Amino acid sequence: MLPLLLALFTPQTLACLHLSATVHSGLGSTASLTIVDNGVTVCDGRLSGCAGVISCSTSPTWNWAYLDMCHNSFNKGPRVQYQNDHGKWEWDGIPGGDCDVWNCCGGDAPCGCQLCTYDMSEWC
Repeated sequence: MLPLLLALFTPQTLACLHLSATVHSGLGSTASLTIVDNGVTVCDGRLSGCAGVISCSTSPTWNWAYLDMCHNSFNKGPRVQYQNDHGKWEWDGIPGGDCDVWNCCGGDAPCGCQLCTYDMSEWC
């Protein structure tokens, strides 16, 4: 009986978290990241380059996310860190990316561009 009571009255520390990222590379690199924490969009930003901090401004404290595509392959997906009022989490890749590749220079120039999207849910 005691374990059931503890389960009923223990606050949940992990809510449903959904991460969506888009990475574009070729003539330049851009990345975007959206984080939905327990049904609320808490981060939604874009950066130029392969890594950077995305501000999350839904709390009186400074929440943030960090997206890094500099060190992972497109197959592995971006490395993501996320911090909110309850803690900090890190994922060394978002699996299952869907990528499109094309010649973005046109003609016979050996130039390839890639656009990949990644989606992941945790603790749902």
